[in-house]
Amino acid sequence: MNIMVHQRSRQTEQTMRQIDELRGIADVVYIVGRGESLRHLTAGYFGAGLVIALNRAIVKVRSLGLPNMVLSMQKDGNYKTPCNRDCYNCNLFGVDPGGSPLLVNWQSQDCFPDKDRIWMRDHAELGNTKLPSAVVAVRLAQFIGAQSIVMLCFDSVAGNYNGYDPVTDTTEYYQPYSNHWKLTEEALQGTKYHHVICG
Repeated sequence: MNIMVHQRSRQTEQTMRQIDELRGIADVVYIVGRGESLRHLTAGYFGAGLVIALNRAIVKVRSLGLPNMVLSMQKDGNYKTPCNRDCYNCNLFGVDPGGSPLLVNWQSQDCFPDKDRIWMRDHAELGNTKLPSAVVAVRLAQFIGAQSIVMLCFDSVAGNYNGYDPVTDTTEYYQPYSNHWKLTEEALQGTKYHHVICG
């Protein structure tokens, strides 16, 4: 049996791209969650603007062939660093973002070191990046300067706490959604936004 050893050249936050370069990049930001309606997401739900896909939602978004700039936010990596898991066969939240730039924080700083990565640092404007991914994505959109945010497939706002996994094409009840949506709504205050549940 041949065993391939995955050699990792660790990037530091100083060598990754910085989120500051995203300022002013789009007036409209589409944030795609993993609610059950993600199964029914099509390209028709998008207009011009930046797309941020949370965790495994990038698999569905990538399949749509959008002309938009798409960012993959995967911040729920290994809490212990350095991590030497094989990123392409990892049982955590991570999934290959393809050609989409990958948004990472200190939790996921060891994930996909061979990809184009953008460092999300904790600071006064962005806040604590350990908060739920939807909250961090909203704050990032505000940091960028978005005038409008479209929340796609966050079904928890309508009381549906099932999550859809486009990798396995399965749905599963996810109890934390029952609290995450409240935190997300608080983060959205002061910004023009609306929710879209696909289907």
